[in-house]
Amino acid sequence: MTTDLRCVEAVPSEAEEFSRFLSDIFRRTYAHGYPADRLERHIARYHGAPRLRAELETPTRWTLRVAERGRWRAFVTVGHAAPAPDAIDAERPAQIERFYVETEAQGTGLAQRVLDAAVERAAAEGHDALWLAVWQHNARAKRFYEKVGFMHVGTHPFEFDGVAELDDLYVRLLHTR
Repeated sequence: MTTDLRCVEAVPSEAEEFSRFLSDIFRRTYAHGYPADRLERHIARYHGAPRLRAELETPTRWTLRVAERGRWRAFVTVGHAAPAPDAIDAERPAQIERFYVETEAQGTGLAQRVLDAAVERAAAEGHDALWLAVWQHNARAKRFYEKVGFMHVGTHPFEFDGVAELDDLYVRLLHTR
């Protein structure tokens, strides 16, 4: 993988590629934790190109992506419309709604670069914290977030295909400009 890849904002015309990448990485990440039928129902409901196009058109949300030769390698989606859970002690927080790096690029520093770009943009927009929820069984992701300055602050409810679950809740305070 090239080392000079740049984070750029995804645009609505990229919804098909976004859908393909997200669906593929989601299957790889969660296939061992969920029955295939539940996983596929979730993907069909939340990862289709029309829904992602609408998300990319939403002014209270942005997605930064890294692509190489037209193929997505990583992305982060940040939103700031939904209220943060009570455990988030910040005046103007934003939420990392999704953050994925292709399996082959994990451990290369790409995740850090994408997250740094998201932190920089959120701080420039005046957000004083970034928060996110992580699947409780994703130890690798939790280690990464802790390594880059996120603090575990509790749990957060999540519904996956009609079943209530709890995700771990993390927050990182930002220095705003």
